[in-house]
Amino acid sequence: DLTQHLTTRADDSHAAPVFRPAKLKNLIS
Repeated sequence: DLTQHLTTRADDSHAAPVFRPAKLKNLIS
């Protein structure tokens, strides 16, 4: 369970920086 949780957290950490700036750029543009 801990390993799966850490993996989920890792995916979250990668997803946030990748998707949020893209959305912000779209809003600014």
